[in-house]
Amino acid sequence: MRHFFHFVFLFLFFVLIGCNTPGELKIKKYNINSSIVEIDSSLFGNPGRLMLSDSLFFISDDVGGFYFAVFDIKNKKFLKRFGKKGKGPNEIITPFNTFMYKGKFAFKTLNTENIATININDILTKSDPVINIIAKLREEKKALIHTNVIPLKNDNQFLSTGFFSNGKYAVIDIKNGTDSIFGTYSIPNVNMNQFNTGHIFQTGIIHHPSQKKIVNIGRVYDQIEIITYNDKGDYDIVTNNPSFQPEINYKSKPYRLSRSSRFAFLDISVTVKYIYILYSGKTYQEHGNGVFLSNKIHVYDWDLNKKCEYELNHEISSFIVTADDRHLYSFALSDNSELDLVKWDLIHH
Repeated sequence: MRHFFHFVFLFLFFVLIGCNTPGELKIKKYNINSSIVEIDSSLFGNPGRLMLSDSLFFISDDVGGFYFAVFDIKNKKFLKRFGKKGKGPNEIITPFNTFMYKGKFAFKTLNTENIATININDILTKSDPVINIIAKLREEKKALIHTNVIPLKNDNQFLSTGFFSNGKYAVIDIKNGTDSIFGTYSIPNVNMNQFNTGHIFQTGIIHHPSQKKIVNIGRVYDQIEIITYNDKGDYDIVTNNPSFQPEINYKSKPYRLSRSSRFAFLDISVTVKYIYILYSGKTYQEHGNGVFLSNKIHVYDWDLNKKCEYELNHEISSFIVTADDRHLYSFALSDNSELDLVKWDLIHH
C-alpha cells in the first residue's frame, strides 16, 4: 500500500508539471517581415526615441544643430527639424527623454534638469517655437538624480526614475516644488545601497494611454513592474519573476555591470491593451554595442500575462506601435546598408 501511495504521488506530481508546461507552449511566436515606408530616410541621422501623436511622428534625432524632427506618416512627408541646440532663448541643452504632456511635445533636460513643453502647432508653423519651462527638478549629489520622467494623471505630478539614496521612484509635484521617494530595488545577490543600485540598474517608464497605470522595464535585469496609483497618493507595484541574475563587477570603482552579464529590455511602447518590449538578451562580452540592437519583441497585457513574441527580420534599437495594435514602426538598415523607415504588420490583435 505504501508503494501504491508513492506511485500515486509521483503520478500527480508529473501531471501537475505537465499541466504547467502547456502554459509556456501557448506563447505564440511569430516571424514577420517589414515593408519600407516611402519617405526620404536620408533626411535622418541617427534616429532614437519615436513618438506618435495622431499622424505625426516625433523623433529624437541629433542632426544639424537640432535635437528633434517631425514628419507626417499619413502623407509620408518630412515636415521639419526643431529643438535648436544652445543656451539662448528657445534653445535646448541635452534633452534626455521625451513625452506628450497636455497635448504638447515635452522633454526633460539632463544637465539643467528642466521639464519643458512646446506647443505642437508652434512646432509646425513657427520657425522659432517657444519653449516653456514648467519645472526645474531638485538634485542632490549622491542622493537624488532624476533620469526618465513621465507625467501622471494626478494634476501637476510627474513620476521619475533615477538614482535615489532612499528608494526607486520619485513623485514630483511641480506646483509645490516637492518630491517624495517610494519603492526599493530588491535584486538577489546584489549588495549595494539604493543610490548605487539605481545607477547600475537603470530602467525605462511609460504611462498607460488612459488608466492610472505605469510600466517600468529593466535595462540590465529583465524585471517588469506595473505601478497602479490613485488620487490619494497610493502606489501599488506588481512585478514579474525575472529569468536571470545580473552579474556585478565589484572590483571596479564605482561598481559596474560585468561584461558577461546579459542586457534585458531596450525600448517599450504601449497601447490600451498591450505592452510591447524590445528584448536584447545579449552580453557586452559577446556582442559589444550589438547589445543595443535586437529583433525580439515580447508582448504582455497590463496584468503582466505574456501574450506572444515577435521575431522581426531586422534588428532595431527603438520602435513605436500604433494605438490600434496593428503596426510597428522603426528605423532599420536595409540590405544595401541604407537607413529606412520600416513597418511591420502585427497579427496577434
